[in-house]
Amino acid sequence: MINAAVTMMFISPIINKSTFGRVATLDGEVIDVIFGSRVGETTSYRMLQEDYTSELLQLLNLNDIERKVFVELTSMTNEAYSKLIRGKKIEKKLFNELISYLRDTKATKIYVYTDTMSNYGFYDHNGFVRLDEAVTVFNLPIGKLENTNFAYE
Repeated sequence: MINAAVTMMFISPIINKSTFGRVATLDGEVIDVIFGSRVGETTSYRMLQEDYTSELLQLLNLNDIERKVFVELTSMTNEAYSKLIRGKKIEKKLFNELISYLRDTKATKIYVYTDTMSNYGFYDHNGFVRLDEAVTVFNLPIGKLENTNFAYE
C-alpha cells in the first residue's frame, strides 16, 4: 500500500493535468504509462479517489532500517520491470499513440518532462531537444540519491 501512496503522490499532479493517457500491462501488471496534455483542451482524468494519507504518514515515520528496506524493495521492483519490458518497444508504442493524439488535435509543439529514474535517453534518441535540467537530491539513510529532471521540446 505504501508503494501505491508514493506512486500517487508523484503521478496525481500529472494525471490531473492530462488530456491523454495510456497504460501498458503485462500479465495483469502495469509496466509503463504515458500521459500528455494539450493546451486549451479540457483535462480528461481525475485523481483517484482513494485516500493515501495514512500510508504516506507510515512512510514518513519509517525508522532507518525500514526505510532502507523500502528503498531496496522499490529499486528491485523497478529493475525487475525494466528487465521485463526491455526489447518489447512498449515505450515507443505508447509514445506513438501520444504523437497520433497530438497530430489529430493539431498540436504544434510537444514538451516532455522526464527524469533519470525514467528512460530519458528515449527522448534524446527520438530527436527531442533538451531545454533544461535540474538535479534533485534525496538524503536517504543509505546515502544520497540524485535524480536529474529534464524538460524537452
